[in-house]
Amino acid sequence: MEATDASMKWTALVMQPGTTANLCVTYSVGTNDLPLSDFAAAIYRVTVTPTYDSNHNLSGHGYSYSPATDPSISWDSSSLHYSGANGSFTVTVVYTISASNIVSGFYDLTYPNNCPPLIPFAVVGSFTTVSSSDFPQGFFFDSSCRLEGSLGHPTVTGYSGMITTIVQG
Repeated sequence: MEATDASMKWTALVMQPGTTANLCVTYSVGTNDLPLSDFAAAIYRVTVTPTYDSNHNLSGHGYSYSPATDPSISWDSSSLHYSGANGSFTVTVVYTISASNIVSGFYDLTYPNNCPPLIPFAVVGSFTTVSSSDFPQGFFFDSSCRLEGSLGHPTVTGYSGMITTIVQG
């Protein structure tokens, strides 16, 4: 995320319907014996609801997030790769993202300790048609982040089967 003239630039992940993509994320960790539940990731569909003041004027928006079942994100414990020694380890997780032939839309993707917590994610037929206006109003927000838990400082170290594009909000 990068500040520019009171707006933000975000990297969006984009894939096509009927495809499978991989996202590799590397974390700094203190041990090579972590609970597998620490690596859960999710894709959310965002619902935006306008809110009004007592004079029936638009006063803002409310947001709700519901887990998406298509597209889906998963990972296999056999994909974990630890390196390092003496309490200073990194672990790389390969997440697999699958989209059926009939799915398309604009979502939020998150993985543990991602900061900011939501990544613009799109499943579209044409990579060139993605812009910030495609994502729900209010998706782009400036949030303070806290890195907590056993996983720290995630870095996307690779991806395949999708592209990235910059969107501005």
